[in-house]
Amino acid sequence: MIVREPTGADRARVVRMGRDAFAPLGDYRRAMAGWLDNPGVATRVGVIDEDLVGFVMVAVLDDASGRHGYVLAIGVGRAHQRRGLGKELLAVGVALLTEERERLELNELRATVAEDNGPARALFEAAGFSVQGRLATVYQGGQTALTLSLTFP
Repeated sequence: MIVREPTGADRARVVRMGRDAFAPLGDYRRAMAGWLDNPGVATRVGVIDEDLVGFVMVAVLDDASGRHGYVLAIGVGRAHQRRGLGKELLAVGVALLTEERERLELNELRATVAEDNGPARALFEAAGFSVQGRLATVYQGGQTALTLSLTFP
């Protein structure tokens, strides 16, 4: 898989892939489009034989406990799942944030997943993330949200 910055031609495919990946959680079409348009969000796409197969989106978020690198979204097309591509894309997202850690004064890495999303939890936990806690926020689909965190390597 080749990982690169998305082109304008990738936009609709990334939005569709995000819509499909996050459908159980709610309608993410506007969020995906907004993240793609936001200069503060770094997006990378995975491509195999010129076919866009996945994406990762990362950003920097501030809250009361400081500034954190945040994995906003990660998705792999259904036909390409269970091949380790999500793991590769997550590693790219973590590397992007790690490279900017000192310059941006980031405290840690974070992600949010639905409590009942076993594959997403397993992906992040295999990368060293651990459950930090439950959020009062619930996804549109009614799932409880968990915050995961990772201390910078």
